Amino acid sequence: MHDEGYGAVTGGTRNGDAMDGDAVNGPRGDDAASGEIARRIERRERILGRLREVLVRQLQYRREPDELDPDAPLFGSGFGLDSLDAVEIVVCLETDYGARASEHELLRGSMRSLNVLCDFVLSHGDPKRAVKNVGA
Repeated sequence: MHDEGYGAVTGGTRNGDAMDGDAVNGPRGDDAASGEIARRIERRERILGRLREVLVRQLQYRREPDELDPDAPLFGSGFGLDSLDAVEIVVCLETDYGARASEHELLRGSMRSLNVLCDFVLSHGDPKRAVKNVGA
């Protein structure tokens, strides 16, 4: 007796549609998608770490880099940065990531917080450019 719909002949599904994986390992391609997500997260964390280091080391903010809230405002009541600090950050974005901000982008709020800066680098920076001076 032939059990139609199951087994290698039909690809492993009852209705004969091809199956992309199995119940244990999930669909094929999940590993590739997971790897891509992991690479994006790792890149974002590297960028965020570098931006935190800029605040602590170059702008002499008196905290440890991991103590800096990535959602806190950079100016005003948050970190209290000023226009000279903003110039230092822009130089870092251009030097380390090739991300050039137009005046319009800066005025629009690309420098609201570390997370927003990180988003800006990810969308405007050169993806092949390595992070320089990390830990320096």
